[in-house]
Amino acid sequence: MGTLWMLPVQSLPLNISSAKLFAQQQVSQLSQEQLRKLAQSITVKIISGNNGGSGILIQKEGQLYTVLTSRHVLETGKQHLIYTSDGRNYPAQLLKDVNYDNKDLSVLQLRAPGNYAIASLGNSSTLQEGDQLLAAGFPFEENSSVSRQMITTSGRVSLLLERPLKGGYRIGYTNEIEKGMSGGPVLNNEGKVIGVNGIHAQPLWGDPYMYEDGSQPNDALRERMKRSSWGVPIETLAQFDPPIIPPEIPQARNTLKQAAPNSTPLVASLVDKIAQEITVLISWESSHGSGVIVNKQGNTYYVLTAGHVVRNKNNLKIVTPDNQQYSVNTTGVKTWEGTDLALLEFTSNQTYQVATLADYDLENEDRIVFVSGIPTSEDPTTQAKRQFSAGLLYGGGIDRVKDSRSFAFGYELVYTNSTDKGMSGSPVLDSLGRVIGIHTAAEGEPTLIKQKTGDAREIQLGYSLGVPIHTFLALVQQDKLELNLKKHTTLPPRLSAPQQDAIISSALNVASPKDNSDEFEWLSYGNKLLRSQKYEKAVDAFDKAIKIKPDFYQAWYARGRAQRLLQKYKDALESFNKARAYNRTYDPAWRELGDTLFALNRYEEARQALEKVISLKPDEFMAYRGLCSVLGELGNYSKAIKACDQAIKINPQPLQYILRGETLTTIGDTTQAIKDFNEALRLQPDNPFAYRRRGIAKSNEENYQGALEDLNKAITLQGDNGYAYVDRGIVYAMMGNRKAFIKDFETALRLEPDSAAIFNKRGIAHSILQDDKGAIEDYTAAIRFAPESAYIYYKKLGDVRTVQKDYKTAMENYSEAIRLERNYAPAYVGRGIVNAMMASQQGFTEDFDTALRLQPDNAWFYSERGKARFILKDQQGAIADYNKAIGLFPQLAHLYYTLRGNARQEQKDYTGAIADYNEAIRLKPDFALAYNNRGLVRVQQEDKIGAIAPANQSIRLNSNIPTVLYINPESLQKTQNAKDYEKAIADFTQAIRLKPDLALAYNNRGLVRLQEKDDKGAIEDFKQAMRLNPDLAEAYNKEGFSRLFQN
Repeated sequence: MGTLWMLPVQSLPLNISSAKLFAQQQVSQLSQEQLRKLAQSITVKIISGNNGGSGILIQKEGQLYTVLTSRHVLETGKQHLIYTSDGRNYPAQLLKDVNYDNKDLSVLQLRAPGNYAIASLGNSSTLQEGDQLLAAGFPFEENSSVSRQMITTSGRVSLLLERPLKGGYRIGYTNEIEKGMSGGPVLNNEGKVIGVNGIHAQPLWGDPYMYEDGSQPNDALRERMKRSSWGVPIETLAQFDPPIIPPEIPQARNTLKQAAPNSTPLVASLVDKIAQEITVLISWESSHGSGVIVNKQGNTYYVLTAGHVVRNKNNLKIVTPDNQQYSVNTTGVKTWEGTDLALLEFTSNQTYQVATLADYDLENEDRIVFVSGIPTSEDPTTQAKRQFSAGLLYGGGIDRVKDSRSFAFGYELVYTNSTDKGMSGSPVLDSLGRVIGIHTAAEGEPTLIKQKTGDAREIQLGYSLGVPIHTFLALVQQDKLELNLKKHTTLPPRLSAPQQDAIISSALNVASPKDNSDEFEWLSYGNKLLRSQKYEKAVDAFDKAIKIKPDFYQAWYARGRAQRLLQKYKDALESFNKARAYNRTYDPAWRELGDTLFALNRYEEARQALEKVISLKPDEFMAYRGLCSVLGELGNYSKAIKACDQAIKINPQPLQYILRGETLTTIGDTTQAIKDFNEALRLQPDNPFAYRRRGIAKSNEENYQGALEDLNKAITLQGDNGYAYVDRGIVYAMMGNRKAFIKDFETALRLEPDSAAIFNKRGIAHSILQDDKGAIEDYTAAIRFAPESAYIYYKKLGDVRTVQKDYKTAMENYSEAIRLERNYAPAYVGRGIVNAMMASQQGFTEDFDTALRLQPDNAWFYSERGKARFILKDQQGAIADYNKAIGLFPQLAHLYYTLRGNARQEQKDYTGAIADYNEAIRLKPDFALAYNNRGLVRVQQEDKIGAIAPANQSIRLNSNIPTVLYINPESLQKTQNAKDYEKAIADFTQAIRLKPDLALAYNNRGLVRLQEKDDKGAIEDFKQAMRLNPDLAEAYNKEGFSRLFQN
């Protein structure tokens, strides 16, 4: 036995065929059950001293087996035992004379008489983000060294790194990995091992997220890394010395020994070459700016630049990439009032490259961009050199900027690229080297504090700003300029978060200030780090500035921004409070304070902070935007809409209309919401987000065809945005189209595998489809991927349990939400309703009192308390609460009367219910749901077709108020001549006239027609209901209606 353990690697007959290890041809995918059985056959349990874990059988030669595991599973100097799938155990030895190159892998050997399965090895280079994976291993019992039976978990590839983390980790995946599963296999759908488990998500200690070269990912990427489990690629075996690969296949050895291609920084290099050929310098007597060649007609070239570069300047010269100088044709200088752009002309016989322009939506997703320009030289005797910088263009830039001044003169682009004086007019390029905008400014402000030299100094406190190319194109069209512009409208390829980080890191060159640097240098350094998403290091830099000057309010402000981006909201709150304490009129600090309080669910305080901003700066439209959102959360929708109105008045841009439209959609005013989305699309016809929002609004009107048209358009415009598929998937769920729903969410999760928001939305869709189990699984997954927002998803779990009448678990879910976030009012409302259902008057009172203390103007909360009071038989208190809701938000009085009618109906107060529905119809004559529900109560008064369904028996249709008749075939027997249902039929008919897509109205009219012996009319109604909601077909069959359709 002694010689066995010392067997040198090169003597290992690793008969792994090249077809197994290297082939990339498509083979049939295995089912989850087949993968589970396969994993069980190749996975072993390892006990090593006090440690334990899992391993993979990767080689067999006679009775000699080779097992691959994680290095950290093995305890040095201890015996290693291998437990195979048949329950037997064998001693094993670590394979020696191998240089594992600091990878978290080890190879063991054992002798065993059994005939055990051997893994088929794949290659992680075939993986893409979103691919499905199965992981296996033997987890330990909690607080014990005893391992359980093998388990498997399903998930997807979430991140793929070109640069490995320490230990060789490169594959991130969403599978849940527990302690003890380290060393176990990660299999693709073909059943091939592509990686080895090693790090589970959200580790409680240590920081494993450091690259092998000692550098770190940016803080935003590191937070994403924490959501994933991590594995070492199987091809890492080839990096050992000597490599563990088949010695008889030299070509395979060469293939695997190559390092992972570091291709991503090549993107920057290629774009840099393009930028070098199209970037020009624009000079005048005292300084210079930059520009880009955008057109050529004959010998005349046209240069696009920033307007302020050329205004009031004389003797303008253009220096081309070949260092030739040309005079600008002064009569051909074109500028535009209110927009910081200018178009210049020069004449040359030389041939210069003309830029390709790109015009597509830039507001919905963060993207890598580059800026190419010529900064001024600190040494006037030195020739200026072109600077090329990489950064991130923020899709939601409007919420990132310092204040509304950042949007003056057409500045709509917000990006993190480093830009210096002299670079105004520089082209902003996408990852294909196409010009998407013109750099025009950087956020900053003059300071009253003098430098040591006595000169005033401008401080940079934010991001770089630019004018989008679509603004230039609109101006060209407006002025009917005849320019032969090269223009593309296609999106560039999507880059993953690790790829984006690699590009920015490769271009980043930020030197730390010297120890004797002043506070301004530390502030500037911190701001550059913040732009690079190095938020922790940025905070350290701002701390150094504050240490030098404790009342440096700009540094406190910048510190708070970095902390808020780290989601350290309480720390950020302290920083912003310091900033405003040192300068009470510094409005940016007040606005950030409001945003931070909003994130902490402290809405009333957030409102006060934003109103302070407005008092300091009445034209700050961004404060009105924030106020609209805050007031919406407070339930004060009347004032929320007024705040949106003011934002639009000051800055009538698409995003303002979209925000107001979303608020109107929330309160059910879809007609006005659609008008806002229409206006947003008139202003920006290619805005996929506006199409998505309008599609959602149409779906709320049950206009599913129109909704799908809008969502299909959004996907056409932005096919790599997972959330567009999410929205369409929800609409398919509303339509009862399960197959299409599943397909769209599969696509969404392939694009965004670790998105808690997508799991949350799928949970909502599962609830629409009455799949409570699926909803619970999705909300639970959302908690795992976004633990910082767990309180939201626990509340939603409570909602599902309430529908299931599992009140005990619902109480636990709501209580956990409250424990995690004491200010989350909706959780108190949910728990209060459950207390009412459990007849706990004290609990009900305490919960609703707390909710209304947190949000005293929330009409919906009063409506919910009114419903709960009806449950508690407190009719007078319930009516008072609904009246309060109507008083707070009279625009929705028709809805609250309808809700009160529903509550009265549930208490069998049919007269009161009809009175409420009558009032709802008087206030809003086109409110179809009120007609439908009044018809239901009329039928219920007749007591013939049975009661309105209990929650667990009703057919849940897409409606804010899902009321439907209980289908009870027995009640249909021998009662047709009993009563006249003419008024009920009239109500349902009116509901259908107002909303032809209202499936439940067809269903209900069909049932009444059945009572009236109008089988033909009933069948027509049922068929129409099934057309609108295919789920009804199954319900009809279950309830014995199939005989009708057979006649």
